[in-house]
Amino acid sequence: MGRDKMKLEGRVAIVTGSGSGLGKAIALSLAEERVSVLISDIDIKGIQKVVAEIREAGYTAHGARCDVTKPREVQRMVSTCLKQFGQVDILVNNAGGEGADMGNKFLEGIPYKDWQRTIDVNLKGTILCTMAVMPHMIQRKYGKIINISSQGGRYTSEMAGPYYAAAKAGQLGFTRQMALKLGPYGIYVNAITPGLISSGPRVQRVWLKRTEEQRREMLKKIPLGRLGTPEEIASVVKFLASDTSSYITGATIDVNGGRYMS
Repeated sequence: MGRDKMKLEGRVAIVTGSGSGLGKAIALSLAEERVSVLISDIDIKGIQKVVAEIREAGYTAHGARCDVTKPREVQRMVSTCLKQFGQVDILVNNAGGEGADMGNKFLEGIPYKDWQRTIDVNLKGTILCTMAVMPHMIQRKYGKIINISSQGGRYTSEMAGPYYAAAKAGQLGFTRQMALKLGPYGIYVNAITPGLISSGPRVQRVWLKRTEEQRREMLKKIPLGRLGTPEEIASVVKFLASDTSSYITGATIDVNGGRYMS
């Protein structure tokens, strides 16, 4: 779909967790549509690399380190974006993950600090970042908020632990409620639930821990017979961020190769 149809040129986006993996792919995809992108992550080196890559390609990016679980850092991230670009049109709440392979552990086998961090990053971070951009978007009567959830929060997943699934399910409820409240202000709130995506070291590590037979059985459950790519998620983000999706809000879009159908 061409840039003229996407109508994204001149927009400004914050993409959390964009120092690597899926977030990086999303940021690059938006930058290619002439969106000015704030690269946000806890990994400073990752931020620097992605910003440099975008700039070398002739596009616009700026970096801001941010732990999305900390309100002050989130507010500073948004302030940096406003100072650098003058506006925030798009927020992609992508920061997440488990930080450990919880998928093979049951509730009592997971340390408190691990599951609390999982809920904080995935759910609390989404809420804090949304709250931080809301006043600006309400004032301008425009905004696109896209929450990257997971099939583990919408259905089930062999790759997700229970707390990760709970946090991602919370994201979906938050998406619907915020779409209801913010719609009158011209602010769209949607979610994407990726299936098995070959993105990031955690997913690759967990995937490779499975035996060849286990991986084969998992792929059999996917009608398309393969893992998805970060770019395939990024293309849906780009669609939801654009004016092409002008009558879609409060929706959850499955991108899972047909693994689950609703």
